[in-house]
Amino acid sequence: GYYLCQASNGVGSDISKSMILTVKIPAMITSHPNTTMARKGQTKELNCTARGEQPIIIRWERGDTVIDAERNPRYSITINKKGDEVISTLKL
Repeated sequence: GYYLCQASNGVGSDISKSMILTVKIPAMITSHPNTTMARKGQTKELNCTARGEQPIIIRWERGDTVIDAERNPRYSITINKKGDEVISTLKL
């Protein structure tokens, strides 16, 4: 929002300075995958939803390895954005 700071001391004219305050919202995960099971060979989807100041980047990892769906055809990742919310779906 817009704010105005005014100063005066009775000597000379009053002075003022306007400023804008922008509030940033940190990213937070609002829903995430819990423990789940799948049969071998079965396709499974995991969803992770985060909300906050854009842009939000959701990264999937397995163990200590970042999942790169562009280099590994076993995985696919889709991103849907709705307002301040990002939903990432990992399909494996």
